[in-house]
Amino acid sequence: MRLSVLFLVLFGLACSSDNEKDEIFEINSFYNCEEGLIEDASLLESELTGKWKWIESNCSFCLDPRPTKADKLVMAQFKLDMTYSLMEDSKIISEGVWSIDESESIFYVSFDPRPAYLDGSIQICGNQLISDARPWDGGAYLFVRED
Repeated sequence: MRLSVLFLVLFGLACSSDNEKDEIFEINSFYNCEEGLIEDASLLESELTGKWKWIESNCSFCLDPRPTKADKLVMAQFKLDMTYSLMEDSKIISEGVWSIDESESIFYVSFDPRPAYLDGSIQICGNQLISDARPWDGGAYLFVRED
């Protein structure tokens, strides 16, 4: 039993990194957005249009709930004709249509089909976009505007 506890402590120390403690993650500050979240359907539509680059993610219910930096080049593009494309390391992984839906005075971005990385509620604040499926069953992906 003591050997098991010792092994777990040593394993935990080996897996931890002092560099991660010093990193600053933008995803934590998104929820303190001072520019104000967009809550108007037509403004949301115009602000969503463009190219977005994934930079960070967070998963509340994962083994390691700390934010992580993007490990792939993921680009999302939303066009005025209400189509989208999602690329991962320069390969298209999803294409479809998007729309803005309203439920109880709250606006949502819907996708058909629903792509990876964009499987949560979409919020925009300034030059940041977050797709947030927490706390239900997924993670949050933070994107920054590229154009």
